[in-house]
Amino acid sequence: MLAVVAPVGALMVAIAVFALGHGLLGSLVPLRLEADGQAASVTGTVSAAYFAGLVAGAWYSPSVIRRVGHVRAFAGFAGLLAAGALALPLVPDPWSWAGLRLAYGASAGGIILVIESWLAGAAPEGWRARLLASYMAVFYLALAGSQYFLTVYGTAGFPPFNLVAILLALSLVPVALSRIAAPTLRRPVSRPLRELYALSPLAVVGCFASGVVLGAFYGLAPVFAARLGLDVEGVALVMSATILGGLALQWPTGYLSDLFDRRTVIIAVAATGAAACVLIVLTASVGLVLLVAQLAVFGGMAFTLYPLCLSHAADFLGEDGDIVTVASGLLLAYSMGAVAGPLAAGALFDLADGRGLFIVFALVLGAVAVFGIWRRTRRAAIPNAEQSGFVAVPRVSPAAYEIDPRRPPETT
Repeated sequence: MLAVVAPVGALMVAIAVFALGHGLLGSLVPLRLEADGQAASVTGTVSAAYFAGLVAGAWYSPSVIRRVGHVRAFAGFAGLLAAGALALPLVPDPWSWAGLRLAYGASAGGIILVIESWLAGAAPEGWRARLLASYMAVFYLALAGSQYFLTVYGTAGFPPFNLVAILLALSLVPVALSRIAAPTLRRPVSRPLRELYALSPLAVVGCFASGVVLGAFYGLAPVFAARLGLDVEGVALVMSATILGGLALQWPTGYLSDLFDRRTVIIAVAATGAAACVLIVLTASVGLVLLVAQLAVFGGMAFTLYPLCLSHAADFLGEDGDIVTVASGLLLAYSMGAVAGPLAAGALFDLADGRGLFIVFALVLGAVAVFGIWRRTRRAAIPNAEQSGFVAVPRVSPAAYEIDPRRPPETT
């Protein structure tokens, strides 16, 4: 394993530093808007703008990377990210923030595409799964750890934004000083959603629902925690527990999905996530320990839904199917949900004293479970021996799927 990770060690360091700054800003923005007295619907709009930019950056930045190369593209995107973070406290108008978050999202999509395509080019045949798992672990552990920077400088004034800009700028250093050969970037190709729905309706619906839930979670969960009266330490604990729960439960749940009808596991995951959301709505004020435990379960289910649905779609591909085209199309469905989620949840956030966020989550995840039950009546289960193996995958850019071990070797 060391022989695989060591050649891309500089990229892993860059990923970790970038995720520290990126994750901190993701929680800082909604908390700052909440402290300024902005409505949850406004915060949801600002969050939706970020995800819209992320989609645009992931899909349209390849032309920039091909023109100037990976290192220069990374440097340019990192500079734009740092500038965007520093500009936020200079223009306190929330609609200006929406524009800045749109631009930030486009740059973030570009920088993640650089990282993931670079990793894909460095992945030796037969080691894709371990490199992908290492990448995910580094990214999500750093994302969870970033929440505790909130306890250092709080959310007021310029210092927390300065810290974000410092971290984003520092992420450039390992890449700029690295001697890793940059790969040839592939042109992103995806199947139309209409074809994907015909291939696996549950996969498309599940990926869209996953985007709705996680897009709204990242944009509004810090506000939910603040409305409960938690201080920044409590907000950091809430966010990190959910992210770590999502990371920890992906592989055990995926293992079960390889043993049983994957639709059954998807239904169970969605139903369990919905139940956790209902409990959060009913008992959020009981105590922090109970809330954190429930959020860890919710995170484990919400973060697992997307890779489960992708694996379910892959079950129907056959040996000659290209997982990359399917995954890219499902990523588009997820991204559409991530834009819609903060808008819908922001509009309904104030239901039940601010617990409308988890009411929306319960309804969305419950709908996936019901749809999955219906789909079981429409198509026979695939024999377990014919199912593709579960692979935990990120949900940011199409380049990550180049590392997917289910991809046929001849297309690498």
